Amino acid sequence: MGESQMDLFSATSDERMIMRSRLESDSVQHAWYELALISIRGGFLIEKHSGSDIGGLNIEIWFRRSLDAAEKKYSQILHEKIKPDRKSPRKYHLVYSRAFA
Repeated sequence: MGESQMDLFSATSDERMIMRSRLESDSVQHAWYELALISIRGGFLIEKHSGSDIGGLNIEIWFRRSLDAAEKKYSQILHEKIKPDRKSPRKYHLVYSRAFA
């Protein structure tokens, strides 16, 4: 994992990382996904960064007011990518998932 990928989710003083996960595929391009659940003033962000070893970076962010709704969206994204019967030929596996205190 490159240094730039590790620094994608640098939280500011107003933000607090709640959870972070990384998925990788066994594809030729070695595609990857990183998800973060971040507490901000007024709600929560679910932030997704994705790309591959050959380049490209895609960032998507979802906002939810409640932690419950944010955790639900985070889990939905994660499970959609790792489910065994996924229709896409690109299959992902969970490299790590970490909750922060």
